[in-house]
Amino acid sequence: EGRIGTLEEPVKFNNRLTKWLLYNPLNEYSECRECKSLPICYGGCPYNYMVGRGKRCTSECFNSERKIELLHLLKGKESGK
Repeated sequence: EGRIGTLEEPVKFNNRLTKWLLYNPLNEYSECRECKSLPICYGGCPYNYMVGRGKRCTSECFNSERKIELLHLLKGKESGK
């Protein structure tokens, strides 16, 4: 279970909450430091990290350079450039 509280209960400070608050992919994963997708995905899903699930990378990590190029092209067409 990865929850830190509910809407009906106040948040209780404990080890799980501290882990969530201190989550930083730059400290946890050396491969994230060099990844060009980091500004987009910020290290993937923190929940997967918290519960020890496998791959952190999300769909934003794959082909991110191409996605940015396409967005740039679309914005240029919208503005008439």
